[in-house]
Amino acid sequence: MRTMKADEQMVEEQPRQKQRSSFGGFSERDEKAGIKKSSSFGAKTENPRGKTKIRKKVESSGRISKKKLNNLKKAKKRIRKVEVEIAEMKGYTKCLKQWIMEETTIMESAILEMEIEVGRVKRMNGMLSLNDQIINDYIKRMLGVFEAEDHLVSSLNSNL
Repeated sequence: MRTMKADEQMVEEQPRQKQRSSFGGFSERDEKAGIKKSSSFGAKTENPRGKTKIRKKVESSGRISKKKLNNLKKAKKRIRKVEVEIAEMKGYTKCLKQWIMEETTIMESAILEMEIEVGRVKRMNGMLSLNDQIINDYIKRMLGVFEAEDHLVSSLNSNL
């Protein structure tokens, strides 16, 4: 009877030892529960690097391409020049930027609209690039400096 008890003990001890030795990995209890076998190395995730890739994709989806960013920077520079020009016309000096600070928030949202509009005009007329004067006129018109739209239309037609 002692040998049978020893055999029974060995059968009972085996799964426990297996569970302890393969921490985070595969055990007989997992097999009975229907969990697929996986190595202890990849126990946390199937693809440990995949997690970071997914995170990077989510972050980059909100970003704009380098080309668009550069175009935006150029547009901002053009707008800053025009802002200073308009500020001088309204009686502000270059060092007094109060008016520019007030208008900047409006301009930031207008930049994107302008870029879209300029792109649409370029495609519509089959032009590869618009000169800076047309863009500057467009910005001034958006700010209400030019009350009549004829100036922008005439400058567009002169380039065709």
